[in-house]
Amino acid sequence: MVLLFGLFCGSSAWADNGYKSVPAESADHATAPAPATAGTPGTPGPQDAQAVAKASGLDLRVVAYDGSVNGELTVEVKNPGKTELTFSAAGLYFVPEGNADQAPQRLGAVGPMQIADGKAQKRVEQLKVPPGGSMKVKLDVFCIDSHRPAPTSKTGFSLGSKRLPAKLRNTIETRAKSAADQAGGYAAPAAKSRMQSEVWGARDADWVEVDGEGKQELGKKGGGGGPQQQRDGQRPRRNQRDRAPQVQEQRTSE
Repeated sequence: MVLLFGLFCGSSAWADNGYKSVPAESADHATAPAPATAGTPGTPGPQDAQAVAKASGLDLRVVAYDGSVNGELTVEVKNPGKTELTFSAAGLYFVPEGNADQAPQRLGAVGPMQIADGKAQKRVEQLKVPPGGSMKVKLDVFCIDSHRPAPTSKTGFSLGSKRLPAKLRNTIETRAKSAADQAGGYAAPAAKSRMQSEVWGARDADWVEVDGEGKQELGKKGGGGGPQQQRDGQRPRRNQRDRAPQVQEQRTSE
């Protein structure tokens, strides 16, 4: 889900440092990126230069991440054009800074957007960004690499050059929504851990190379993306909220 923070008209007030073009919703990964090389982690390979994703006309930069295995990613979206544009987070993913061979998990945006509606909140699938306007929003994000360690709030991220393929992102959204509904909705305390499991399951079952690939993904290629490939046979450590129910169950069993 996405929480709308503010709308500011007059894009000249915002610095351009760190902004990346938001890929259009139809911009799937038609061509897999080459693995990142040392010194240029997460850099799209030559193949990507020949299959540049169609831009939506919007620009985005990552402001901050608050979470671990899953959490909230604050981003800033701006419309440098002269006409109103629509922003959708469906299929967007974010690549951690650092060498891809040791980097933590990448993050994928999952769920609808949440915007202010008077004193209440409402969830929407799209946001209208006026010409010359900028918005700060929060995205609900989930780790998409079950075999990698979890990121932290100190991990820097940048926007992937394309969206996840339509088939994969539709599977993730459908399964995550079902998990959230069973937990009582996206805002329910138990929803995130259940959604995270569905995101990992969908991703491992249909592994697709995306920006930020490294040696950590060698076991994932060619259909070897099941749980048996996870580091030490376990999922990455979850945040405190997600781990609490498990701790209680262990104490009860003892």
